Amino acid sequence: MEIGLETPWLHDDRLIAEITVRQALERLDATHREIIELVDLAGFRYAEAAEILGVPVGTVMSRLSRARLSLLDEIGGRNVTPFPTGRRHVG
Repeated sequence: MEIGLETPWLHDDRLIAEITVRQALERLDATHREIIELVDLAGFRYAEAAEILGVPVGTVMSRLSRARLSLLDEIGGRNVTPFPTGRRHVG
């Protein structure tokens, strides 16, 4: 079967989104990448991430906020809906 212009390109939007986020993560500075990997990817709570990094919980929260904004900028702007907030609390 020959694929022509009339055949739509079959793709997996989730795979494309994952590749896009991974590439954007690679472009972040190490501090931003580290906090996103700990909290958003590995699922550590703020207090756990603070203990791992040896910083106060408030520092984790502010770093994560800045890191998420940086990631959104890398992906293509802040008009993208940010990650859900408040799903991981200090406890």
